[in-house]
Amino acid sequence: MLARSLRSVLQQNRQIILPISGAPSRLLSNNAPKERKTTQLRRMLESPELEFIMEAHNGLSAKIVQEAGFKGIWGSGLSISAQLGVRDSNEASWTQVVDVLEFMSDVTDVPILLDADTGYGNFNNARRLVTKLEQRGIAGACMEDKLFPKTNSLLDGRAQPLADIEEFSLKLKACKGLSMIL
Repeated sequence: MLARSLRSVLQQNRQIILPISGAPSRLLSNNAPKERKTTQLRRMLESPELEFIMEAHNGLSAKIVQEAGFKGIWGSGLSISAQLGVRDSNEASWTQVVDVLEFMSDVTDVPILLDADTGYGNFNNARRLVTKLEQRGIAGACMEDKLFPKTNSLLDGRAQPLADIEEFSLKLKACKGLSMIL
């Protein structure tokens, strides 16, 4: 019902403003030429305006996020894990996460920024993950400097051990030559 109502609003109005936590989010015109998703994400990150993206965890929720007018999607590690029925501690493999993201990317035109946890292992794993994300049209990845396997930051409020600076730097360097935004 909500998606149908939003669709009718979108068809009647080329641009609408939706209040999100007191701040507006503008829809891109339906007639705008399609930009690469990495270009869209870069533009949002460099914008002087406050921009909003919304969490999605499968193709349907990603489509709803886009139809609601958000300019981007947050591929939440917690939510993707939950919809797969596992804990948010790297129990879902990176290939399972990439499969979910592929469905999300296929049904949307807005950029997806993935919560890539710790990169799912060492620098080789992180580089392979980013390569596969690029192949599926994912615009960016946010990687944590925690130890692998990661634990959810919201569980107990205690400080969590961080990865060695050298090790984390190697992960970032391994991924830097790729076109995705990190």
